[in-house]
Amino acid sequence: MIKAVSMGVDKLIPGRLVPAGEWIMTMGADGEKHNQLLAELLRLFVIAEVPNSWLLGAGVTGPPSERAVVIVTYSSVYGERWHLRSDSFVPVAGPAPGVR
Repeated sequence: MIKAVSMGVDKLIPGRLVPAGEWIMTMGADGEKHNQLLAELLRLFVIAEVPNSWLLGAGVTGPPSERAVVIVTYSSVYGERWHLRSDSFVPVAGPAPGVR
């Protein structure tokens, strides 16, 4: 018998509105696959303030420079722009360096 696993992916597309104080889960999994997905994400990406026990549990032993940083640039309905890096919780005004 195959156990059902719930997997969710949400799209970030230009023009999508997210109300202030709300958030979008861009990827997630439930059930047995949750831990596998988390471990793979931790091996691939630098994620802000992840406990060391999670990294060790996922087998992540190399320096952060061996993993990717995701950068999302977004704007308000008034045209104000910010960017957020996966290795930080603090949004920064303006687009990411090198992004127009």
